[in-house]
Amino acid sequence: AGSVIHALSGEQDIRKMGGLARRIPITFVTFAIATGAIAGLPPLAGFFSKDEILWFAFASGAGSTLLFAMAAATALLTAVYMFRLLWLTFFGVSRMDAATEHHVHESPWSMTGILIVLAALSTVGGFIAVPHFLEPLLPLPVVEPAMQRFHTVILVASIAIAFGGLAIAAFLFGGDAHRAGAIRRRFVPMNRLLSGKYYIDEIYDALIRRPLYWISDRVFLRLGDRALIDGSLHSIAALGERGAVVLARLQTGQLQFYAFLVLAGIIGSLAWAWRYV
Repeated sequence: AGSVIHALSGEQDIRKMGGLARRIPITFVTFAIATGAIAGLPPLAGFFSKDEILWFAFASGAGSTLLFAMAAATALLTAVYMFRLLWLTFFGVSRMDAATEHHVHESPWSMTGILIVLAALSTVGGFIAVPHFLEPLLPLPVVEPAMQRFHTVILVASIAIAFGGLAIAAFLFGGDAHRAGAIRRRFVPMNRLLSGKYYIDEIYDALIRRPLYWISDRVFLRLGDRALIDGSLHSIAALGERGAVVLARLQTGQLQFYAFLVLAGIIGSLAWAWRYV
């Protein structure tokens, strides 16, 4: 994804992409391999992990038909939205504006080189067995012996789920994606809910961010920091400044006034001492 964003000079909205397969071929090929791996297409690495998950969700002691159904539905949705991402980004007509389309370029080798390495690992990683010394750290669930006869069925189901997701994405988003558009127009409330990401950001903003901002601004900043802390310091400084102004009046520069103050001090001291004689 980062390489695509770089190729489009920062654009991140897939609704403003399309037709990039020939423009950035290295990114496209590596992106397609990664998409297939995440969707679980054989013989990519993701296929082996997804098949194991589905198998143990169905056949292990902690598994069940319901758990398998939930895992299979999740795998199908994953395949659909990953191939949707691939289709809207690299196939179909270009939906880029003129400025973005003019600057489309393949990413540098510092980025595409990493993508090639990751794509290669996604291709062959499923054939690499877990080292023996790691097996105690990765214990597998125990499969019920009676369930072994269903292994081929689960394997076929796993493959069908991956290709089913590909077929659904191609059907809905192929060409100008008019079928997906028709569904969106038919289910406007649902589309609004999903497009708004269930309004989690808005709920978080209303219930958490804004109250915390209000408390931070009104209580801690204005009352605590500015009124109490800054106000106390400013009051002490103002008191010192006013005291200095009063005491400064004693410095008149007149010798007679200073002599008078000394005499007054002596008389006051004698009067104080006379009380204790």
